[in-house]
Parts: sequence; C-alpha cells; structure tokens
Amino acid sequence: MARAVLEPRADREIFVVPLEVRPEHIDENGHVNNVVYVGWLQDAGTAHWNARFDEATRGRWSWVGTRHEIDYFRPLMPDSTGVVARTWVGDPHGPRFNLSLIHISEPTRPRL
Repeated sequence: MARAVLEPRADREIFVVPLEVRPEHIDENGHVNNVVYVGWLQDAGTAHWNARFDEATRGRWSWVGTRHEIDYFRPLMPDSTGVVARTWVGDPHGPRFNLSLIHISEPTRPRL
C-alpha cells in the first residue's frame, strides 16, 4: 500500500530550493545516499529561514530542528533532474512550531 505524501495546508507558503544530484552523492546501491538527504534537510531549512527573516531577527532567534523523520518513497538516481526541496511551516505553539516539513522530489519521474 502506498504511503501518503504530506502536503501543506492551503494557507501555508511553500518555499522551494533547487537541489543538484552530484556524482559524490551516489552510493554503492547506485542512488543518492540517505546521508545526503539529511544534508539537504539542513540546507533547505537554513535557506528558508534566511530568506524569510532579516539579519536582526536571525540575531535574536534561531530555527532549530529537534526531530527528523524521513520517508524514502523512491530513490533518486544519478540522472535525476529537476530535484527540489519544498518546505513549509506547521502550526505555531508559542515560540515553537509543531511541524516544519521538507519534501524532496523529482517531478520528472512518477513516485512508485
């Protein structure tokens, strides 16, 4: 049975970061190594934070990931193109947010 892909609520802004699959990302299984995804999570989250908040705000506050969970729906292969990370923020609870999501996909190939 296929797992559901998480999608943002209609009122959420989506921030998009293009990603590049490089030769050094490919592991002995012939696809992007799982560790690369963690780096992409960090890069996309940081880019989103930096794009949305000015230097003064970033000097007073931090955006910190306290939990990561990754569902691998299908591998990204060496010839993958058009790969993007889409990020959005969930509901705030004081200074914390319940959910901040990063969805990495390659639109040129359907999900298996």
